[in-house]
Amino acid sequence: MGRKRKGFQRKSGFRDARLFVIATEGQRTELKYFSDLNAEEYFPNNNVKVEIIPSENGLSAPRHVLSRLDDFKKKYRIKEDDELWMVVDRDFKSWTVKELSESRQLCSQKGYSLALSNPCFELWLLLHLVDINALNAKEKEKIRRNKRSGKRTHCEYLLRDKLGEYNKSHPDFSLILPHVQQAIKHADTLSQFGKVDLFEVLGTNMQDLVRKLL
Repeated sequence: MGRKRKGFQRKSGFRDARLFVIATEGQRTELKYFSDLNAEEYFPNNNVKVEIIPSENGLSAPRHVLSRLDDFKKKYRIKEDDELWMVVDRDFKSWTVKELSESRQLCSQKGYSLALSNPCFELWLLLHLVDINALNAKEKEKIRRNKRSGKRTHCEYLLRDKLGEYNKSHPDFSLILPHVQQAIKHADTLSQFGKVDLFEVLGTNMQDLVRKLL
C-alpha cells in the first residue's frame, strides 16, 4: 500500500509532496524544533512533508538512529527525490570517532544524509542567537567541550542566559525560530561551509537540512 502523507493537501498542478524523514538522537528537543519549524509561519512550502522519528526507550546511539531510518524505509514507499536524514550529536563523551565514521559510511551507502552537531544540537539552537565564530578561542573551546555543571551543560546555560529560561525537556522555540535564517548564516561561517571535520571541530551542518526544508 502507498504511504499516506499527513498534513499535505495537493494543489492543482503540483505533484505529491517531497518527503523528508528525520531520525533524531533525542526524544524531545529535536522533535519539538522540527515540529515548530514545520508551522506555516516559518515553513510555507506545501510541497514538502516532514516526518520526524525521535528516539525511544533511551536508544540514542548512532546505530539505533540509523536503524529507525532503515525500518521506516522498509515500511513505507520512498520516492526517488525523498530524503532520509540522521540527526545526531558528536558528544565525544558517548560516541567514538569509529562509531560515527561507521554511521557516516553506512549513510552514504544507503543514500541517507547525516546532520551532525559538535558538540550537540544546542549548538545549532545557539546559532540562531549568537555568532559563535566571533567569540574568542577560549569561549569556543568551552562550547566544544560542553562540560556539565549541575543539571545543565555549558550550551544549555548559554541558551538560558540568552532566552531567560531553557528547559530541554519542554523547550520553547518561539524566540529562536524567527532567527532561523541567521542560524544558517552563522553555521556556514562557523563550519566554513562544510569544509571542516565535525568529528573534531566545533560546528554543525544542520543548516544543510534546514536550508532544504525552507
